[in-house]
Amino acid sequence: MRTNLISISDIIKKGWELYTENFQKFLVPIIILTIPYIILYLLQYFGQSWAVIFLIIIFVLIIMIDLWLGILFIQMIDKIYKKQTFNLNNLYKEAFQKIASYFWVCILTSLVILVGFILLIIPGIIFAIWFNFSPYINILEGKKSTNALKSSQELVKKRWGATFWRLLMPSLLVYLIVMAIVIGLTFMITNGQINNTSIEQNLLINGISTLIFLLLTPLFISFSVILYNSLKETLQEVK
Repeated sequence: MRTNLISISDIIKKGWELYTENFQKFLVPIIILTIPYIILYLLQYFGQSWAVIFLIIIFVLIIMIDLWLGILFIQMIDKIYKKQTFNLNNLYKEAFQKIASYFWVCILTSLVILVGFILLIIPGIIFAIWFNFSPYINILEGKKSTNALKSSQELVKKRWGATFWRLLMPSLLVYLIVMAIVIGLTFMITNGQINNTSIEQNLLINGISTLIFLLLTPLFISFSVILYNSLKETLQEVK
């Protein structure tokens, strides 16, 4: 059993390997979520007044698919990381069944973190790390509501700083690389003539950013799942 938390470099390495070696398994759910985003951008581009009702429908659809996708990827990545076999169709169905519980835990987590930021910035940051793993615990351990939040806090307790850097650095590194790519592509497409007031340019830039981040969603979740498992494996060492 591991006695020390996994290092930042190992999180990045293992997360990248898991993502690239299993990308084909992630592709279909990503495509499913991409479709409503494409419709959303088309509605925004044409900007018809009658499209408002369709925008609302698309937003709701995106939220529902996003919740389903989050649950699905958490389950898939955890099983892949633990080298467990699974039936993808069964995971699709299980993810739908867990949406309500997952949504409620996400709402509770967001509200608690929001209260922390309203009080002061520092408590908000502390709460964000304490309760970051609540949705993961809900899906992987079946704990609901405040029990998931309490378990997340217990997991991070006495290791807040170590957890903070391991959560921040891998995702921040990928985010900076993505933004550099988006900026580079923007300059290439516009020949350096960037116009912030251009609806076409803004939609194009937002579309490129959205597509890249959708494709990388499993990678970001991989980082958290790997850290979650390391926190679980080393929990007894800090008690």
